[in-house]
Amino acid sequence: MSSFFKKIGYARKKILKLSYHAYYYTTRFAWPVWYYVRNRKPRIFWKNSYYELNNIQKEIMAALKRDGIAVVPLERLLSDKKIFTDIQSFTFKKLESLSVQARIQEQKKFLAEKEKELEGYNENVVLKKLEKASRQGGERKDFFISLWGHSDSTAIDLTNPFMRMALSDVVLGIINSYMGMCTRFAYYNLALTIPVSKKFPNYFSQRWHRDPDDIKLVKVFLYINDVSNEKRGPFCYIAGSQYGGRWRHVASQSFPKGSYPKPGEVEKTISASDIRVCTGTAGTLIFCDTSGLHKGGHCLEGERLMFTGAFLSEASLVEGHSQTFERSKNYPLPQYIRYALTPKK
Repeated sequence: MSSFFKKIGYARKKILKLSYHAYYYTTRFAWPVWYYVRNRKPRIFWKNSYYELNNIQKEIMAALKRDGIAVVPLERLLSDKKIFTDIQSFTFKKLESLSVQARIQEQKKFLAEKEKELEGYNENVVLKKLEKASRQGGERKDFFISLWGHSDSTAIDLTNPFMRMALSDVVLGIINSYMGMCTRFAYYNLALTIPVSKKFPNYFSQRWHRDPDDIKLVKVFLYINDVSNEKRGPFCYIAGSQYGGRWRHVASQSFPKGSYPKPGEVEKTISASDIRVCTGTAGTLIFCDTSGLHKGGHCLEGERLMFTGAFLSEASLVEGHSQTFERSKNYPLPQYIRYALTPKK
């Protein structure tokens, strides 16, 4: 009898804890609280910047508001045509290093061994085993190799070509205008996606999911090499699944762990015309609200090189980077760019 009451007590505590979490996140991310209270200062700060969008920026803003995603060639957006050449040079130098090449070979060997180990199991069992192993490794993505990111340095080099692109007046102007406030440049990463056998099911970020960082956010993705077909692992998005969109109710956002619907569930619900498969040439830039449903493509051949930069509100769950940055006289920064670079308090 005592064990029965212990179980009742444990269940009661669990229900209370879940109820508290549900109440906390529902309140924290209720639009009036999130926008007018928690993001009051950055909202007013941006309003007082009196920023005006040009015609190209207005096109991108319209697509973001309507669909949650906008795709544009970088050369069409930025006047500095040398940036992408510098970006590719920086990337290929990182890629050619002996340590990175060793990691690539090691990861390919690991995946080949994993494929043999899982041979004979059905897809559902393979998916469970892969995701369990990745969770034990800190949600490691076996197909994903980081070449450079916010954790690799204590300071942001504003002369770096990726920073010149991501923190440009044009790019940040679009992001802040969509968010309706000044945003924080929370984290960034340059990564190589290596091909994985088609015997592997899509798992973790290869599955449809919503980011749990914030109720509204923007990530920019830049293809460094050609992602010309679906076998190269293009980024995919459900148009209209962003905050306020027509598909927002599908696999709704869940805090703080995110939302991963079951395989096939999304495709049964939404219109096929709203599945955006973002193939593109090197230099393709994607603006995307990743609170909406998205996934990284399953790379089957070649390798995909992509930069990711995340811009979040002050009220997000992510603490963001803790890097410093140089306020050089030769590199003057508008207030809203300095705001984006300042670590969250």
